[in-house]
Amino acid sequence: MRFLERWLGRRLVRIYSPSSEAEALLLKDLLEREGIPVLLRSRQIPGYGDIISRATGVWGDLLVPAEFEARARHLLQAPNDPESSS
Repeated sequence: MRFLERWLGRRLVRIYSPSSEAEALLLKDLLEREGIPVLLRSRQIPGYGDIISRATGVWGDLLVPAEFEARARHLLQAPNDPESSS
């Protein structure tokens, strides 16, 4: 990830690890509509289908620049999540 940080000129923070590519794309779209730049990092290995996500329960990671971390985490909280009211 250091290469990406140098290339982008920003420190990236993992804010969520979706369990599927569909979930990752949906959340990426949600954050981008709110003006938050998002980078998807897949943990899948070409040629192995979805073996990794089935074994770990994680498809990949959603990464955002550190300055957007708090806002992105807030947007990803469920509306009925008790932590969202704090």
